Formats: sequence, structure tokens, C-alpha cells
Amino acid sequence: VVGLSWYCPGAEGFQWTKAGGIVGLGHPANASSRATTISADGSTIVGFYEDPVQGFRRPVRWISGTTDLFLGDGMAGEAIAVSSDGSQIAGQAADSTGNGRAFYYTATGGLVSLGVLSGNNTDQSVAIGVSHNGIVIGASINTFSWTSQPFVWSSKMGLHRLQATLVRDGAIIPSGVTLTNVLAISADGSTIVGLWLDASFNQGPWIARVHGKALLK
Repeated sequence: VVGLSWYCPGAEGFQWTKAGGIVGLGHPANASSRATTISADGSTIVGFYEDPVQGFRRPVRWISGTTDLFLGDGMAGEAIAVSSDGSQIAGQAADSTGNGRAFYYTATGGLVSLGVLSGNNTDQSVAIGVSHNGIVIGASINTFSWTSQPFVWSSKMGLHRLQATLVRDGAIIPSGVTLTNVLAISADGSTIVGLWLDASFNQGPWIARVHGKALLK
């Protein structure tokens, strides 16, 4: 188990096991850290590690308790998702415009900024899940209206609106229903879940079963 534990005046990421109990992962002086998620094999914890001077969040991973600001000391953002073996990390980091953009990271490929669906420099995006075959899910956000659209990304396919991609691959979505949120993707990329909204403002959960190769086109 990983999470966040409060101290005064901040918070600290932690890990917990039945055998060892709760163990702090460290935090900058007078600043906070958070352990957001852990890889399925238990090797890699990711989250944020605040800048001790300016206070902005920075993407971090912990491997065997060692703190690694893998995108550099000065990169604003946070790591939100990690693949089952810890080799792929996704989240949000500032790009060349200074805005928060969804990212995908591997040791071999480095940092990939995923951009936004609209192409507008003022918009933001955030990645919240990554499968072990490199499918990333998240949201593209209009910062003026604060409306968002779920997206799906892979290195071959690029960034696309999730609803349109699922329809392209055979999903039947009733007229007037909009997929408003995407919440999680399974480790093998075959199952995606989220929330929907219809024209009468009814809402509820959805689940999509997909062929992983379809999203890697």
C-alpha cells in the first residue's frame, strides 16, 4: 500500500506492508511529497516531491526507497501512473509553453509530451493510466471553461479522443451519450472504465472491452 501521511507543516509519501508496517519515503525540507501509486510488481512507486524553495510539485519515483526525480530537479508536474513492471510512467509535466501536459516516460525513450486534443497552447492535459503495452489514458482540458475530454494515446496512434476511437473500433454508444471521464485501464490494455453523461443529465459508469492491438494502430 502507498499513500500520503500528514506531518506539520506538510505531507510525506509512505509505503506499507503487513510485515514492515508504515515507512516514510521522505520529503523535502518544509515541503511535501506523495506516493500516488505503485507498480503491480511492487518495484516502483511514483508521485510528487515538492520543490523546497518554490513549492511546485515535481515528478518522482521511488525504487527500493531511493528518491529519483527522473525528469530533473526543475521539472514541474507529478507522476500519476506506472506500468505493471515499473518501466513506463505517465502523469503531467510542464512543456515548452509552461502549461501542464500529459507525459509518457521510459528509460529508453525519455520524456514524451502528449499535447492536447484541441491543439491550443492554453489548454492542459493529464495522463492518469498506462498499460504495460504502452496505452495511455487521460483528459484534455480547456482551461477557460474547465471542460475536459477523455483521450487515449499510444506511440503509434498518437493522441485521440477516446470516444471517437472506441466507436472506430466497433463500440456502440447510444445517441446523446458522452463519455465524460476515463478513470482506469487494465494492465493488459484490454479494459477501460469511466463515466458517461446523456442529454438529460443522467450519468453513470461505462466499461469498454477492447483489443489492445486496436489501440496500438
